[in-house]
Amino acid sequence: KVTTSTIFRDMGRRPTNIAGLVPGAQVLISGTPSMGTVNAHSASLLRSFIMRNGVDDVVVDLGLRDSGVIADWFRLALGPATRAGAGGEVWLNARRLASNPVPVATPKTG
Repeated sequence: KVTTSTIFRDMGRRPTNIAGLVPGAQVLISGTPSMGTVNAHSASLLRSFIMRNGVDDVVVDLGLRDSGVIADWFRLALGPATRAGAGGEVWLNARRLASNPVPVATPKTG
């Protein structure tokens, strides 16, 4: 669950609370996915987080552990990636995408 107390790792540096991030900062989001992690409720929370925190762009490196689940989460929340290929997916202007009506998408299972 993403909340204001969610802890993020700032590109491998010290842990920081989301309130401590500055505009333009890059963050690495990780966690242990479990059955049911990617669902309509978690997608709604992600959209709220993106809009509340002014997230501009999102890049998912598909070569990292659990990155497929993270990409599914963003696809469900924002719709298809703006650009995909070369081992990654990118959502440009994520704040605008998050403010659009909920896209119709279903995450992959498996």
